[in-house]
Amino acid sequence: MGELASRLNAEAPHVTRQAQRLERAGYVDRVPDPDDGRAS
Repeated sequence: MGELASRLNAEAPHVTRQAQRLERAGYVDRVPDPDDGRAS
């Protein structure tokens, strides 16, 4: 999320909320990062 926020020039919490909305609507899937189990 941090990299996406940086690329969008937005704050990370805003990007996280939008990603959650997109996930609930079925537009995106969040999967675990293979290199960092804490990230998705």
